[in-house]
Amino acid sequence: MDMTEEKTRCMAHAPQSVAELIAELPAENVRAIAKYGCCAFSLLWALGFEIAESVRAIETLSHMIDAKAIGKDCTVYWTEAIRFVTGKTAYVEFLTVSDEKELKNLKGRIIVRYEYGNHSHWVGMENGKVAYNSLKESRCVSFGHPTAVRIIHINED
Repeated sequence: MDMTEEKTRCMAHAPQSVAELIAELPAENVRAIAKYGCCAFSLLWALGFEIAESVRAIETLSHMIDAKAIGKDCTVYWTEAIRFVTGKTAYVEFLTVSDEKELKNLKGRIIVRYEYGNHSHWVGMENGKVAYNSLKESRCVSFGHPTAVRIIHINED
């Protein structure tokens, strides 16, 4: 077999397509991630996870649901979720805010919940600006106001 034939044979066994990979994950996990995963995606971003690799992020979140590090509705169990991703323990500060001005002094990557009407959406912020949003456009961020912040402190055990 020459090199071209070998390369063609290997390409036939290349990693699965996005659709095939997603199809292998539990459907209820994928539905929950699609509908409620903004906080969990923001957590992955805050921990330095490459969200651009969204298939890997969805797969990770599905495994986190199975491991009960996040709930079946994507509720983040902060210390368990951080331990699942990093292998380390952490302390998470829970802050209540009412104005974007309050976010300007917070350093590092933080996770912020915005509310607009009866809806809420979580994003990642850095230096007082939205740096990660799991949605292309969010009415909560565009028209609403911040209400909660999570600041993660990882223990360097």
